[in-house]
Amino acid sequence: MIDGLLATMGVASAGREYDGCGSCPLTVARGRVILAEFRYDGEVVSTLPLNPTVSRAIYWQVKRRFLPWLYWHEPLTGRDLRLPSPEPRARLASADA
Repeated sequence: MIDGLLATMGVASAGREYDGCGSCPLTVARGRVILAEFRYDGEVVSTLPLNPTVSRAIYWQVKRRFLPWLYWHEPLTGRDLRLPSPEPRARLASADA
């Protein structure tokens, strides 16, 4: 984010470009969440090696315990998390549940 702001101000050139990848934890039932990840054009991607169309109890814990902590402790520090690059999910109907 800082690189992008400096590039916009003309102070430095942006080293990377944001591809619009977003993640939304969608609660589908109590204790079950789908972690929907997608890009600007609607392409479904996945940072994790699990099928993003399958609801999971572990995602419920991620949403309740990890994401609030991550939100309040990491982005506000200005550090780059260096997360893995999301990969397209060519076959969402595969049985990798």
